[in-house]
Amino acid sequence: MVIIPLIFPTIVVAVAGVIGKKSFGKILTLAFVTGSSSVVLPSLLKDLKKQGHDEHTIDLVVPLGYTFNLEGAAVYFSVATIFIAHAYGIQFSLSSLLFTVLLLTLIGKTAAIVPSGAVVVLLAAAPQLGLPVEGVALIFAVDFFVNAGRTMINVLGQILTVSVIEKTEGYILKEEKESQLSVSFS
Repeated sequence: MVIIPLIFPTIVVAVAGVIGKKSFGKILTLAFVTGSSSVVLPSLLKDLKKQGHDEHTIDLVVPLGYTFNLEGAAVYFSVATIFIAHAYGIQFSLSSLLFTVLLLTLIGKTAAIVPSGAVVVLLAAAPQLGLPVEGVALIFAVDFFVNAGRTMINVLGQILTVSVIEKTEGYILKEEKESQLSVSFS
């Protein structure tokens, strides 16, 4: 679980082509340090608009994504559930694994966007999955670092969502429009 924040730079490099040449290092660092997506929201909206993204797309996608687009929590629930099951020697059958995926998918949408809010959701889900609640205490020791990585993944997901929607809709960034319009005759 501690690996999530460690592999994050690799993820950022892999998706840099979708985001473009813009740097979101300050926003991602703020997300890592605070561990809260809510703290980053005003800065994210301002930076996306300043970098030339479509204001209408930003105003719709980013706030909506904060409610429904919790990639970091989804990854966390899966990894945490498997970790607790292995720590206590619990084997999942195919039907219980399918139930786990369904429950974690549904319950993942209820995670609060406050620091360590996913731990509370995992505490509620553990008994339903046949896992001991005490197993969550094993994870809580490293939750600060995992929460930092989880928050950065969520914020990166918001940036990617705006970029992907703009590319699929054919929107051209203001900076790219200016470079296309400036033709030099020599």
